[in-house]
Amino acid sequence: MPDPRPVALLALLLAAACEDLTDPDAVPPIVTIRGVVTAAPDDSVFLTGVAVDPFEGTLPDSALHWSVNEEPAGTGATVGIRMPVTGVVTVELRARGHRGEAVAAHEISVAEPGRLLWSATLPPRSWWNLAAAGGDVLVLSDSVVRIGRGLTLVGTYAGRLVGAVPGSRDVYLLSAGVLSRVSAAGDPVWSLDSASGPAAVMPDGGVVIGRSEMERRAPDGTLIWRRAWLGGTVPTTVNADRDGRLLVSFRGWASVVSAAGDSLATFAPSSLPQCGLVRGLFPGPNGEVLSFAAPPPRSAGGCIVWRDAATGMVRRTYVAGELRLEFDAGEHVAIGADGTVYVGLDNGAVVAIGGDGEERWWAGPREAVCRYRRADEPPRSARAPALGADGTIFHHAAGRLTAVAPDGSIMWTATTSDDEVADGCYLETSAPLLTQDGRVLVVADSRLLAFAAGTVADSTALWGQADGGPSRGRGPR
Repeated sequence: MPDPRPVALLALLLAAACEDLTDPDAVPPIVTIRGVVTAAPDDSVFLTGVAVDPFEGTLPDSALHWSVNEEPAGTGATVGIRMPVTGVVTVELRARGHRGEAVAAHEISVAEPGRLLWSATLPPRSWWNLAAAGGDVLVLSDSVVRIGRGLTLVGTYAGRLVGAVPGSRDVYLLSAGVLSRVSAAGDPVWSLDSASGPAAVMPDGGVVIGRSEMERRAPDGTLIWRRAWLGGTVPTTVNADRDGRLLVSFRGWASVVSAAGDSLATFAPSSLPQCGLVRGLFPGPNGEVLSFAAPPPRSAGGCIVWRDAATGMVRRTYVAGELRLEFDAGEHVAIGADGTVYVGLDNGAVVAIGGDGEERWWAGPREAVCRYRRADEPPRSARAPALGADGTIFHHAAGRLTAVAPDGSIMWTATTSDDEVADGCYLETSAPLLTQDGRVLVVADSRLLAFAAGTVADSTALWGQADGGPSRGRGPR
């Protein structure tokens, strides 16, 4: 059985007073039972419990008895069971001591992968995207709407999201040329004027602003350094890798800059005619960076180029054949831990390109579905897929959400738009966002939709027991 990867966590707490069976005047013991329910990728559910008697201490494993839907499920501190595909199950934990017995029960609703769990209506907008910050969901459009647990509205912020501050609920926003660090409550922590260029959040919680003189600011807004490159040219994109190196592109050229502000390497446009100008630079595995280039309008092509981050030397090149990599293709891909590049297409397909530069598989349709394009136009790169902890690839386009296994087989699809193809590449869709509790969120037709990414055991905190009677709770249905 694989190690469990929690997609839902259920904390169960029971305090029970049971009478001494041999001495009715004795002070009854208190038995505390705590259980944890987590769902694993293979749909197994692991139950863990402990019972403590103040007179006897921790009760042995043999005193803990589990049942599911009134059927015995095992004895001991930990048991593993297979949950049904869907429905509601009742889990019961019973602890038996010398002075009494305590029972705890709870109902857990189970949703199969791809099932719509809930939806929420959003105001009409021309484009949407999603991000996460401090456990909250950020709905991005011409403003930022912050949604907390239970679909509670935390706040609405004006501006464009730069990124979330690591280890904090704060975010960085750009609005009318002002860069601000903003708290979860919407209060500015600090602000900087004349910051109209691209920006990136650093691993330490600071930020880099890409203008004619690039600046790096500490988390408190203090200036760390200021530099100018290529005669003060304003960058088109700025990204930061895990080591704090900056990946900067300048309309065809690109540079790698150290966290200290020193230029490490500069990349000229590729000499391959089908690769065109460098349109973005993004971090890759094994000390490499990935640059993207777009082909001429309406034609298939475009390139992904793997380069040595220290020297800028080209290591491998992928030239697209049946698809078109758009000018912002770097924002349309997800990179796996093994270096595989997953490209999401506007027709709903996903293409996997190995770290060796070779195409591994193509999952989904190969033809274009956009109604306002010519029939002979190739599908284009679109919103970036999301990668699950178990390697599942989630992609949202063409009015559907698709889950693809690491081998390229389609696991399930779910409709997200009332219109079957939804014009194929309309802008009122978002990239998928995976949450810690096993949901995959998307926006379509001005609705925020939550689907079960895998089997979801859905429940909340629980039980207390009094007067020795059994305690039962109910989770959300």
